Amino acid sequence: GFLDRGGIISWGITPTLEEQLDGATVSELLAKLEGFWDFLASRNIPKEQILAQAWLAPARCCLVNPDESGVEKSF
Repeated sequence: GFLDRGGIISWGITPTLEEQLDGATVSELLAKLEGFWDFLASRNIPKEQILAQAWLAPARCCLVNPDESGVEKSF
């Protein structure tokens, strides 16, 4: 599969919109991310491989926050 060929999954987990970011907690984001990883692991993809080939990223490819502080919080 994709990971077996050396692919990387970029996990867009951190909200980038100010209103969503302000309500997010690290534990909620971590639980969501671990849920995705556990789902893949339940499909016989080794969790070690998932973690080794994971990048964390903001949830959207473009940041639309009106100020710099919102962008910094997303990262």
